[in-house]
Amino acid sequence: MLVSHLRVNSGASGRGQLVAVIDSGIDAGHPDLLKTDQGYDKVVDFIDLSDEGRLGLNTAVQENGRLNLGGLKVEVPAGTASGLIWKYAYLSLDFLPAEFGNRTSRLVAARNSRAGGPLDTVYIDTDGDGEIKDEAPVKTFASGHQTARIQGSGNRQFDVVVCSISDKDNYI
Repeated sequence: MLVSHLRVNSGASGRGQLVAVIDSGIDAGHPDLLKTDQGYDKVVDFIDLSDEGRLGLNTAVQENGRLNLGGLKVEVPAGTASGLIWKYAYLSLDFLPAEFGNRTSRLVAARNSRAGGPLDTVYIDTDGDGEIKDEAPVKTFASGHQTARIQGSGNRQFDVVVCSISDKDNYI
C-alpha cells in the first residue's frame, strides 16, 4: 500500500509525532525536508554524535577591519563591531566526490555578537574565495534553521549546518 492510500483510507497524517532520525547526514537544504504542509519545520535540530564534522578553533586577531589568521589577513563583514572575539578553522571538503568540483578547504570563522558574550555567529567561505566579508552569518541550526550552501560544479551543492559552538572546548 502506498503512503497516500494509507493516509486516505485511515486518516493518519503523522501530525504531532516527533521522529528521531539517526543517520550519517542529510541534505538540510533540500526543499522536501524544510516545512510540513502546515508550515512547521520538518527538521528541528542536528546533533553530531560522531564528532566527524567537528572543527578545532584557533584564535584570530582583529586589526583595522581585518582578521589576522596566522599571517593571512581577511576582511570582516561590513558592520561588524570591533572588540569581538574571533576564532577560525578550515573545513576540509576532501570527503566530497571528485565530481563536486572545487574541494579546497573553506575558511570558517566564529564570533560573538556582543563583547564578552559566547561565540554564536559563524561565517563560512561558501564561494571558495578565501574571504568571509561577502558571506551571510549563520547561527546554530537549532536557533535559526539556517544552512550555508557550498556550490560545486554544475548543479552540485553541499549544505552545511552548524550543530554547536563551544567557547570552552574551542570547536564548532
